[in-house]
Amino acid sequence: MLCGIKAKTPNQLLLLMFSLFITLPNTAGADVPASEKPEVEYLLNLVKTSPCGFERNGKMYDGGQAYGHIKKKYEHFREDITSTEGFIEYAATKSLISGKYYFIVCPGREPERTGDWLLRELGKYRESR
Repeated sequence: MLCGIKAKTPNQLLLLMFSLFITLPNTAGADVPASEKPEVEYLLNLVKTSPCGFERNGKMYDGGQAYGHIKKKYEHFREDITSTEGFIEYAATKSLISGKYYFIVCPGREPERTGDWLLRELGKYRESR
């Protein structure tokens, strides 16, 4: 008996299980909506091409290294990320291990939390579209 329904044969049981399987929500494919993917790519490219440094857990990294780390975290948490803001929160805000925020460090400017910088840049990107 499955979900109160009794299958009389093994084939009926398989059909019932298949029917239930295809009606369950699919969270394995969760990610930012297709309409927001260009935003994520834009932000990743900003990090990658930035002439600024990125501080993570007290160590400095260049844009390419920061891009690699953020991209890796994005891939790891893709199932939990459902918006561009979620991408920033999960992948580019702070270390999950130490809890320390990531910072962008540019000459002539005060260091700024990377998440705050990316949210501001996201706003500019959206305004320009």
